[in-house]
Amino acid sequence: MQKNKVIIKWIARISGLLVSIFYTLFIIMEGIPDTMEKHFNALYPILTLMGIIILGFLFAWFREKEGGVIMIFGSIILGLYVYYMGIQNNVLYALLITLSFLIPALLFIYYHRLNIK
Repeated sequence: MQKNKVIIKWIARISGLLVSIFYTLFIIMEGIPDTMEKHFNALYPILTLMGIIILGFLFAWFREKEGGVIMIFGSIILGLYVYYMGIQNNVLYALLITLSFLIPALLFIYYHRLNIK
């Protein structure tokens, strides 16, 4: 059972790290040109929410439950924002963004629950 806990923890860490790196590179590649063209107002909420989610991920390395909760709320709010603001006007796109952060967050919380028992 101890080995399974460690595997779950590292799957959460690695998947969260990959998602965080991907979206950080996305922010750099898409965000910097938009700020140069003065389209930053539309990008500001997305940058803020992704920053909160990534900070929640970093926090989850040390406090799994609290970091996972931050990631869950941030990813749900980000997905709803993307969908309702019509950025892509696509449910699949909003779900992709939400689930990419939600799955590692749920794994962190599951790992925390396994440690309680």
